[in-house]
Amino acid sequence: MAGAELSEDEIEALNFVGDPLSEDFLLAAKAAGLDREDDFAALSTLRAAGDSAAEALWRNINHVPSFLDFEAMRMVAGFNRRNFFAGPYFVAGALPFTYADPNVAHVLDFGGGLRRNGGQVKRFRETLRGVTSVNDVEALKPGGRAWEQWVRIRLIHSRVRMGISRTAEWDYRVGVPVSALRIAGGSYVFASFVPQVYLSVGATASAQEIEAITRVWQWITYLLGGPLEFLLGDLDEQEVVNRKLLEHTMITSSDPVGTRLAHEWFLCCARDGILGVRVPLPFVHALARRAVIGGLPREPGFAAAVIDYLQIPRHPVADRFVTIMTVFMRALARCGRWRPVRNIFELVGEALTSRLIRRLE
Repeated sequence: MAGAELSEDEIEALNFVGDPLSEDFLLAAKAAGLDREDDFAALSTLRAAGDSAAEALWRNINHVPSFLDFEAMRMVAGFNRRNFFAGPYFVAGALPFTYADPNVAHVLDFGGGLRRNGGQVKRFRETLRGVTSVNDVEALKPGGRAWEQWVRIRLIHSRVRMGISRTAEWDYRVGVPVSALRIAGGSYVFASFVPQVYLSVGATASAQEIEAITRVWQWITYLLGGPLEFLLGDLDEQEVVNRKLLEHTMITSSDPVGTRLAHEWFLCCARDGILGVRVPLPFVHALARRAVIGGLPREPGFAAAVIDYLQIPRHPVADRFVTIMTVFMRALARCGRWRPVRNIFELVGEALTSRLIRRLE
């Protein structure tokens, strides 16, 4: 049954399901004394021994849903690179947007990891690496470097889920840690919210590029263990599912954890120059407000609720400056529609992204 046809109770039930395939494999690896081995080495060893859990996981991560076309996905790279100017909005707004999901916020906050040793910057670096990995579609194919990277992240998620559950300190009112529903929600964030943020500040995208973005994040969501019920061939149905995911994963309760993590991120952007340079905190707040509003163009009420939840303050001067900057960005984007300029933009975008990743290493 497709996600668009699932009842509210059936959707919510997936919030209390983790990733049985990954968990069974990790338990099998531990039972065989391979839990300290490299995951892919352990997977190979267990498969050679005829272990059913390892074989089931292997079949799953090598299966490509019929509606995915890797060749068509290649267009994502051009979109990401030529629209590099929208990057500050993504950094300031899209990352804290995920904290509006209490499940995500509590998992990230569990044990205080984001507050130690530059945890926020580490999370951003990992997110940036993941986002830029989609530019190399060949590496996303089964057996590729990026494919392996996402499978490893899937297993990390399962370890986190299992580890937190063993503590008996988790609040299950927000679902199991890194639930199947939350994994599916990741497709919405990166395939819908983030592109809308970009488009709201002048980025351009063809219908084929929008489809390519959706498909590549459907594939990544699948590799992470997302339920196939929420990954659909029909893009109109996928939009219906995305709206349901939004309703079920964001701001399910009044929770201070997401608010605190968001503000720690805003401070990190201002203090450490994550935007490329150090900027005043009000400027970061203004970018974040603009990003949330731009990322939810058909949900103004929900955008206002997210801003309120994250307690992003208004700064009249900074807001006006960002408005002016956005007008400039839109003008810049118009120039990028000319093929010679677009090619230059793509080269600049690739260079800036590589430089940022190196700087954060």
